[in-house]
Amino acid sequence: MRQPRGAFLGNIAGTSPQALDPRVSPLLAEDLSGLPTAYVAVAGFDPLRDEGIAYAQRLRDAGVQTVLRVNTGLIHPFSAAIGAGRACAEATLEIATAIRFGLAHARAGRSPS
Repeated sequence: MRQPRGAFLGNIAGTSPQALDPRVSPLLAEDLSGLPTAYVAVAGFDPLRDEGIAYAQRLRDAGVQTVLRVNTGLIHPFSAAIGAGRACAEATLEIATAIRFGLAHARAGRSPS
């Protein structure tokens, strides 16, 4: 199994065996093929930035259609700070739009019940 690339994972899961569980860090999954289209957003000042970028690249390498958005001037919890500045609000709106588009696309692909 792949080892975490950054040191931040230890802050989340400690040294427990769960720290290497792909459900804690999907970057650690051995096979990412077959996953749905992904939108990966990271902040420039984010302790998980490098892991997010690596995950997006692994998704692409596995043939998963992936959009990577690096919000260079923002901090990790930017979506919780939408009242603090326009850049936070715009980045959060972009995420919401990507989710809305993805859900609409998924609904359009379903057969009627």
